[in-house]
Amino acid sequence: NRRFASFNPQESFVAQDRNPQAEQMGDESMVRNLAFQADAIWPQEKSLFDRYRLTGELRILDVGCGTGEITRRLAQLYPQAHVIGNDILESNLALARRDSRELAGRVEYQHGDAFAMTFPDASFDLIVCRHMSQAVPDFPLVLAEFTRVLKPGGWLHLLSEDYGMIHMPVGDFDPDRFWNAHAVAFLHSIGCDERVGRHSPMLLEK
Repeated sequence: NRRFASFNPQESFVAQDRNPQAEQMGDESMVRNLAFQADAIWPQEKSLFDRYRLTGELRILDVGCGTGEITRRLAQLYPQAHVIGNDILESNLALARRDSRELAGRVEYQHGDAFAMTFPDASFDLIVCRHMSQAVPDFPLVLAEFTRVLKPGGWLHLLSEDYGMIHMPVGDFDPDRFWNAHAVAFLHSIGCDERVGRHSPMLLEK
């Protein structure tokens, strides 16, 4: 089995095949990126949650919640819900807890493994998983856990990236060459599906 060096020795179990990008995901630059990403995407993404027509005392799970940028927005969108943010990096969870103090009682953060979650079967009305599927190997195993802990009739909100479908204007720098020659190749080399976005509908059907 492959083993990858973690940036934080206190998070030793993340240095395994299940989180080969631990160092990148926990870097300070990624914290800034997650904040900007949430600001940019949430106005469009919120309309998707509106379509689910969920109300009341919901139980919501945000898997791969990172620093809690979307976890907090979910708590504000669903004011009666109990929201759990789950992530494998304790360093990110520490930031999430710090920035969610005003939501104490309705939002909690748990250190956990998406491949083997500790929640009972049929626990959640809504599971949210954003921009994580391309970062882990064997994502169908994670989907199996989602199926287990999601209530019958519940919703899975899944945003899966596809690095082969990222298009930007070409200038002196060729972004297509960068993504395909470097980012796609890197993810493939660590066992992740860099094109999981196009594969997700088939995986969900299975």
